[in-house]
Amino acid sequence: MATSAAGTSWSEGSEGERTAAATRAPAPVAFGFLDCHEGGAQRLTVAACERLDRRRFAPFLLCARGGGRLAADARRRGLEVVELGRLRRPYDVAAVGLLAHELERRGTRILHLPLYSRASPYLRLAARRAGVPLVVAHEWSRPGPPSWGRRAADWWLRPGTCFVAASTALRRELVASGVRPAAVEVVHAGVDARRFDPWTRSAARLELELDPARPVILVPARLHPVKGHDDLLAALPAMLARRCDLLVLCAGEGPRRSDLEARAARLGAGDAVRFLGHREDIPRLLAAADLVLLPSHVEGLPAALLEAMAARRAVVATAVGGVPEAVTNGVEGTLVPPARPDRLAAAVDELLRRPDLAAAMGERGRARVEREFGLDASTRRLEDLYTRWLAAR
Repeated sequence: MATSAAGTSWSEGSEGERTAAATRAPAPVAFGFLDCHEGGAQRLTVAACERLDRRRFAPFLLCARGGGRLAADARRRGLEVVELGRLRRPYDVAAVGLLAHELERRGTRILHLPLYSRASPYLRLAARRAGVPLVVAHEWSRPGPPSWGRRAADWWLRPGTCFVAASTALRRELVASGVRPAAVEVVHAGVDARRFDPWTRSAARLELELDPARPVILVPARLHPVKGHDDLLAALPAMLARRCDLLVLCAGEGPRRSDLEARAARLGAGDAVRFLGHREDIPRLLAAADLVLLPSHVEGLPAALLEAMAARRAVVATAVGGVPEAVTNGVEGTLVPPARPDRLAAAVDELLRRPDLAAAMGERGRARVEREFGLDASTRRLEDLYTRWLAAR
């Protein structure tokens, strides 16, 4: 049983409904992206696609521009990936026809797309042209307020669209923007906790050539202004004053990399911070870390947070967006206000001084992920919404 943000409970359907659904042809589901790059929303979408009940749904990834890093991974999982090579310019109205053709020739019944994506208006227009019965816009989070043009497009395309919010906080924002409350459901992200079991701290550090005794913090976040890396660097002198051997690993790529590397060098902290770029070995990095730091200014419900909890790592995170929906302050980790480097430094210092507390938080985080944020449960929730919304069409 899953509970919506509006307080209504939805079961997985009666046995008769499930049996009838299994005898029908699977409904083609297009998951639309600009690119299938390595990001929280993309990783979670690919994982959910793999878990969809193939007796009921036939998923494929429709990438308006290109496949991105996750395309090969999706194909290894047995998913079809369609790369159209469009939207390389700021405006590409002709792409609507090509997208509509791809949706129509597959008999697409459901289009599920990230609301914040630049491809979203094109995909939603294409769905109208192709007669796709159900369009689901998923609000994971967005780095900043949309332009007036984008707000106008979203308003015009809103009728007939169903919305999924990654957190209750994002649902409130959607409703405040004018979306009907009945059109928005919350689906918390889900992770497969078993992915993080094979690695031990000692084995991970040995392979990464890290000193077993050195305190290590992992910051798994894209190098974008809203992720708060500037606050991390502002907090770094205070952290190093308490633990001069501290090592901070920043895993992620993004437009701020050169600026952040230059600022770290000016601080004289070159040996204390390593910018690792894009990494495929997040489970190993999590195992090697003593704790995880997420100093974001804006979030939905970050996959990196749930992955840290699944890996039994205590987290220090800012209390923004849906973060408090997964982490209770003092239970699974420590929450601090955004843009407060002093609070970040103090929280990190406490958990490094008290490894017993950090270990207990990590165990409670793993238990909460297994209880509330499992990948199978979140996928079943999506399937139930697809079935109910399609029936209403």
